[in-house]
Amino acid sequence: MIKFFGLIPRRADISPAEFHDHYRHPHGTLGTQIPAFRGYVQSHQVGSSALGDDQTRFEAVAEVWFDNVDDAAGLADDPHYVEHVQPDEPNFVDLAKLKWLYTTEEVLFSGPDPREATPLAHRLLQRMHLERPTTVKLLHFASQTDAIDAGSDLAGSLGAVRHVRCRPHAEIHAEDPPAFAEVHELWWPTVFDFEQGAAGGAALRELVDGPNGSVTLLAQAERFI
Repeated sequence: MIKFFGLIPRRADISPAEFHDHYRHPHGTLGTQIPAFRGYVQSHQVGSSALGDDQTRFEAVAEVWFDNVDDAAGLADDPHYVEHVQPDEPNFVDLAKLKWLYTTEEVLFSGPDPREATPLAHRLLQRMHLERPTTVKLLHFASQTDAIDAGSDLAGSLGAVRHVRCRPHAEIHAEDPPAFAEVHELWWPTVFDFEQGAAGGAALRELVDGPNGSVTLLAQAERFI
């Protein structure tokens, strides 16, 4: 499937609380009515002392899954989007700073082996990721390809229980360069678990202090579809 990321900056005259409420409803509710959406997740930024100043550059991230290139590329012409969703965007989004990219997804780490002596909460993550409406994750939008070594044990170093890498879709971005070179997503059962994993420092610092132009934020991911 094709996975779309929309990095959403908050309009300066809108408070964070108003932004997040409006994004959930009416905007999120309107988005669920777009026929081509096969999955729709809103990731709402959560502040963390473990991250840098750029964590608030984007207040939220939209994540949408499509079956094929035609459906993905045709979003801008979808009648429901044009009539209802697009006109609502200026009500809470700083459109001039909006970033987006279409990607394909690769799972690098899908959770601990259930036969190992790991906490039950960690062993249940795969089911939680698929079925629970809210999860906690780190999103890293890298400005350079292979900013993170796919062979490294980043998830293990940070105590994460899932690690996914997404790279720009070559066909869709053939003539329209993507905003970022790749995206990494890492999941934890709770914000506390993230903070505990980040306490080690070194692995997360490498991520946050990566190439210029990269963006890292912690989020509560809320599944709408």
